Amino acid sequence: MALKTIYVFGNSDLEIDSLPIKILPNLRTLFSEIDFKVLDPNEEWDVPENLLVIDTVLGIHKIIVFDDLKKFLPAPHVSMHDFDAYANLRYLQKLGKLKNIKIIGIPPNFPEKLALNQISDAINKIFKKRKKMRLPDFDYSKAGYYFVTICVKDRKCLFGEVKGGEIRLNQFGKIVNQHWLEISATYKNIVLDTYVIMPNHIHGIIIIDEIVGAPLVGARDQSDRVGTRPTPTLPDVVGNFKSMVVNSYIEKVKKEDWPKFNKHIFQRTFYDHVIRDEKSLEKIREYIQNNPLQWELDEENPKRIK
Repeated sequence: MALKTIYVFGNSDLEIDSLPIKILPNLRTLFSEIDFKVLDPNEEWDVPENLLVIDTVLGIHKIIVFDDLKKFLPAPHVSMHDFDAYANLRYLQKLGKLKNIKIIGIPPNFPEKLALNQISDAINKIFKKRKKMRLPDFDYSKAGYYFVTICVKDRKCLFGEVKGGEIRLNQFGKIVNQHWLEISATYKNIVLDTYVIMPNHIHGIIIIDEIVGAPLVGARDQSDRVGTRPTPTLPDVVGNFKSMVVNSYIEKVKKEDWPKFNKHIFQRTFYDHVIRDEKSLEKIREYIQNNPLQWELDEENPKRIK
């Protein structure tokens, strides 16, 4: 079977345009069935009828998939080379030689692992395949800061609603919130950072705390919390949280006649990003805190403004 092809536009020598190149090795690991071709779009190359591109785009603040050159061209370009390249693609489109184009746009200076997660999700949506969520050979029990996103199955808004840029949790949402806060009590070496319960997903920073050695970025002294229980992996923590939420929901259905949903409330897996430094940590904290303000544009919002 012929490999699917994604063209990667980027310049490792230009910091503002280097992110597509930086994440490329991990993309190739996660999508071995895809041929990622790195090129200078201004060089001679055979443009396929159906073109998929990963490129840096100025003026955006999250990963965006442009499915029309008319929508993409007003965005400011990193360089005049970009302008010339996309003018050429527009010309080929007019000639009928380019029938479909999708551009996965990356904001410059976006957190690297967060970009990897969101681009992987975009690729899977484009090719309609389940995302390979975990990186191979990565020890998810290692101490560190993890940005986690847990989504409701089929994007159903079960936990509340957003009004005036604020999340208003319903009864079910308050139970979800309660179980999230109980995570750090369940696991002695887990610390919770910034989080938000949205109508159909949860964003949160989970800290697997150090047992020995130097403290984590921003971590307080946790020496009194060390126990003999084996260190949980991140999937352990998230899996237990999901189970507790589902069990509480089932009890409410039995005792209080709650509306019945499919017992598979959550998507089978979850998204994660390993936070590497203080700068990325602050950006992700800000992203989580501002999530309700961005709800109308959120990809998880079934009624989002497009």
